[in-house]
Amino acid sequence: MQTAALPFAHLYDNREVAVSCVKGGLLFASLRTAELVAIGNSAKKWTRSEAVEFVATGSNAALRRRLKPEDKGITVTSKFLLSTAANALGLCGAAAIAKALLLKYPGLWAFHKPITLLEVRTHTAYCLLLYAEIEIFYSALMLPITYLFNVPYTPIFDAPYLSTSIRDWWSNRWNLPVGVSFRRIAFEPTIRILSTRRRRAVAVTSKRKHHAPGPRPLPSPPSNFQAHNRKRERTNPLHMAIATMVTFGASGVFHEAGLTLLGCPSRGTNLAFFLIHGSLVVAQMFSLTFLERHPAFKKDEKWPEIQYGGDATIDAPSVIL
Repeated sequence: MQTAALPFAHLYDNREVAVSCVKGGLLFASLRTAELVAIGNSAKKWTRSEAVEFVATGSNAALRRRLKPEDKGITVTSKFLLSTAANALGLCGAAAIAKALLLKYPGLWAFHKPITLLEVRTHTAYCLLLYAEIEIFYSALMLPITYLFNVPYTPIFDAPYLSTSIRDWWSNRWNLPVGVSFRRIAFEPTIRILSTRRRRAVAVTSKRKHHAPGPRPLPSPPSNFQAHNRKRERTNPLHMAIATMVTFGASGVFHEAGLTLLGCPSRGTNLAFFLIHGSLVVAQMFSLTFLERHPAFKKDEKWPEIQYGGDATIDAPSVIL
């Protein structure tokens, strides 16, 4: 049976597995390094065990203290291991069926061909194969590590087939660990830079008004929000949009570099894919902003607020892969 019909066929060659693992390790080492640079001085307060845990899992006790309880991961128990093993067996069966279908109809996984019923079936098989193999590989790699460090387990997927929107897909359901990494590397620093520039501009404007000739207005008494929530302020929607596009762009560059390193260069198509999806996420966010301000619609979803000051981090959902 030939494997030439499969995407990334050369990666199925046993001779390339070790080389691909080394290249993948180097790629994620660069990702961890970028995270450390983005975290900054807070990382200097970590203990040696926290630093090792961060390199291995992308998280540690110091970082989890700033997370909501529902975002801290899943406790690894024997019941959870049994359910994960059963899920892995089901995914192995699904991956085998999908791979057999792709081998039976070679070349149909190329997405530039006209859409037919067979094309849809084959593309579905390709997506199932990709989902199953990523889930199996990640679980086999990370479960022993989390058990060794006795830390919560962060799943890579959260039922992406149940997504209610493109933002829900990227923020809450697809590739959660890498999403957290890019939130630290690109999203949060961009928000901080833009917000700092905005505060400086407001301060300069206020100073000019203060020194302007004429009677000075009486200072208005602080509202409850100003008195009790001085460290919290509403995020500028334009800043959120810019940070989202920067994050998707960084994710696209990361995927371009990864595929090139693995011998499957996409020549810009992955970058274009992520920029298009970033634009769709931004369009959805602005649509929600319009709807929440319109009196005919119920205000169900609002722009997330950002926490500043000290070691506080941005309390906003991730928006990337």
